[in-house]
Amino acid sequence: MKRFLVTVITAISAASVAAAGVQAAPALAAQQSGPVVNTIMVGSDPAGIAISESQSKAYVVNGGSVSVLSLVTHTQLAEVSTGTGDQVAIALVSGDTEAYIATFDLKVVKVLNTTTLKVIKTIRVGAGATDIVAADTKAGEYAYVTRQQSNGSAGTVAVVRTSSGKRVKTVKLPAGAQTATTTPDNKDVWVGSVESGEVWVVSTAAQKIVQTIPVTQSGPVSSIAFTPDGTQAWVFGIGGMSVVDVAAGKVLSFVPVTGIFPNSQAPNAGPVALTRSGQYALAVDSTPADTPGLGAVAVLSTSTLKLLYSIPVGAEPLGLAIDYDGQTAYVTNYGDGTVSYFTVPG
Repeated sequence: MKRFLVTVITAISAASVAAAGVQAAPALAAQQSGPVVNTIMVGSDPAGIAISESQSKAYVVNGGSVSVLSLVTHTQLAEVSTGTGDQVAIALVSGDTEAYIATFDLKVVKVLNTTTLKVIKTIRVGAGATDIVAADTKAGEYAYVTRQQSNGSAGTVAVVRTSSGKRVKTVKLPAGAQTATTTPDNKDVWVGSVESGEVWVVSTAAQKIVQTIPVTQSGPVSSIAFTPDGTQAWVFGIGGMSVVDVAAGKVLSFVPVTGIFPNSQAPNAGPVALTRSGQYALAVDSTPADTPGLGAVAVLSTSTLKLLYSIPVGAEPLGLAIDYDGQTAYVTNYGDGTVSYFTVPG
């Protein structure tokens, strides 16, 4: 199992933000108190998590297994072996009847039937997978698997048609990829660079890169989340959070990582997610892989960009997902084999 998040070594100063012509975040407000945090024991080395609201279940990809959680009782219903320990990401496809599991070393995506909880096939995509997302388009549903560089070659996105379970195209990238997120209208997949502050926009109709968006202040990109209406993207990287106007492809505001995690000695940008209303953003401090420790989730106002409160979670948190029906966030803690969960604001 590989960890991909990069430790922040230097903070980005307010002067550098001003020099770049980007609006910096306002001063931090007095912090509110956060919600009660509970935990669920899962398999070892949990990384990605995917939520099925129709099933009231969450699927957590561990090192060599998948844990199935109840969103109602907050218990582990099952842990099923999938065979290897290099699993890095999971996405639900085909009406949540299948889970696609990306692997870093095996060069394949495993397909787990969510009814039988058995791996029913593998799909060859190449080594170095880092993330996987699905997009339901007019031409059908596709899964997009991002890859870092492998054997000296640049990164790619493997495009898989979920109805057939076959790779139909490989999109070449300028460099290795770290993360991917589908726009709310499923027209594009935004892919974040693991090497620089760039986002590549892949059209799901043309299956090619149609735009490159610089997010220089954020640096290497860890995660991307969209507002519900799709007008803004929150791009999180080792330098901090860039708020991007989607239509214009321009950075509107920037929050340094030290402003998001002011009490962290070595903040490390993890996943980001927005609440259903779009009024709040959740950002995870994953802690450095070389000096792992307890992480935290920062809750920010999307209108003021101010930190409202910070929520303590487990060791080395890597995954984040929100059950919007239950208004509950789930965070996978790689370092201690647990999932933290807590109520999120509307």
